[in-house]
Amino acid sequence: ASDEASMLELVFAPCTPQAGSGDKNWIAASDEEIISATLNELERLFPYEIGKAAPDGRGAQVTKSTVVRVPRSVYAATPGRGKF
Repeated sequence: ASDEASMLELVFAPCTPQAGSGDKNWIAASDEEIISATLNELERLFPYEIGKAAPDGRGAQVTKSTVVRVPRSVYAATPGRGKF
């Protein structure tokens, strides 16, 4: 435990293009690209806690990260599946 830092664990669940993810293949993306996209989204959602608008002017700093890919691990609702 640290008085200076906190741990944040996230599940990044990309969906299929049919369910609205566009044409981005996140499974094939580099770890750095996934981490960057995640931080950008967190900064957008929490600009005063994580982004550069945080009181310290720096925002959150990543000191360690791990990306684990598990294809087909998340259910995605797709049009027309209700009949099954």
